[in-house]
Amino acid sequence: PNASWNVLNGTNTSLDTTPTLSANGKQMPRAPKATASLSATYTKEMSLGTFSFTANGYASDKIFYDVGNVFSQKAYATLGLSASFSPAALPNLTVTGWGNNITGTRVMLASYYNTNGANEAYQRRQTYGVRIGYTF
Repeated sequence: PNASWNVLNGTNTSLDTTPTLSANGKQMPRAPKATASLSATYTKEMSLGTFSFTANGYASDKIFYDVGNVFSQKAYATLGLSASFSPAALPNLTVTGWGNNITGTRVMLASYYNTNGANEAYQRRQTYGVRIGYTF
């Protein structure tokens, strides 16, 4: 198979001819060779209530965003943590503190091309929050 894309000229004001190259032997776009995920939860019931701790890990090999394997996201790993408490006096109530990507890893969500060149969009590095839930 062949692949094509637009290339800006040296003045960055217009597009030059579209080159064509062979995609043979290239990695498929948005398809890392390997990924791994792991989740573990520890729950402890006590007289005060139930405590629960969860860790989620995710790792990805290098990802290419184009058929020519030019634009890529390097291999990365993220970690998410949460801690929950359900009081014995109100067993339907749960309070959870959580953090996603707490390591602050820079993860590319998309790479797209326009007349200005290649642009990238990234997910937030770290997000934290508190969730309060009640079941009926």
